[in-house]
Amino acid sequence: MKSSNFIESIKTSYDLVQYDLIINGEKIIFHSIWKDIFLLIVSSISLIAFNYIDTGMHVFIILFVSLILILFNVHLVVRLLNPNIHYIRPGSKEEEVMLKKSFQEAFNETGIFDYHESHFTIKLESGIKTFNWDDIKTLIAYKVDCLTYDTDTLQVIFDDNYMVQFTEEISGWLQFQHRLSKHFPSIPFTCKIGISEITFEKKSTVLYDKLNRSSEEVLKQEYVPELNNQDLIFSLFDKAGKVE
Repeated sequence: MKSSNFIESIKTSYDLVQYDLIINGEKIIFHSIWKDIFLLIVSSISLIAFNYIDTGMHVFIILFVSLILILFNVHLVVRLLNPNIHYIRPGSKEEEVMLKKSFQEAFNETGIFDYHESHFTIKLESGIKTFNWDDIKTLIAYKVDCLTYDTDTLQVIFDDNYMVQFTEEISGWLQFQHRLSKHFPSIPFTCKIGISEITFEKKSTVLYDKLNRSSEEVLKQEYVPELNNQDLIFSLFDKAGKVE
């Protein structure tokens, strides 16, 4: 994969650029510093125009707009002068290095999981629970609508009908997908595990089924609990309901 394609895949799949990063106490902003300087100049000119040019507007409207512009200018000045803020120009070599480093750190994070050749373990409040790779019966991926955003969710159903369910917000998400792809070659490693890229589209995807059932059969027969926006990042279920 070409370097530029690799970076774009991180941006679109891992959503690193949607959120400013904080590394070693320094906030990383992924746009050029000149963008903020330009906005500051435009905002300052607008502030002067509103106060010294007769626009015919009501005085309260002028005061309100002026207050908004002043607050915006203060915000920009504070951000520009803050020594703990670092601007990275999109498309630059520095951005490429930063994104690769951030992705690698997230990829190496194992979180609550520990991996072995024949099984993996999950650290729970009640202790450590062991699951065999060969006992995985079905893998289902889908999105959960969280109002202003959606989050990818993975259900791992075992032969004994226990089900582990967790979202992309859990620590170790990327590494778990990587391990899945090693044990189930039909599931390629991608940051979005085959989930529909259409925002807020509630579509379940059957990634694997040991019984070779159709997607319709799996989604109809398997126990899929209702989730809401306040659900936990990680849950363990049996057929009777939530266990932990």
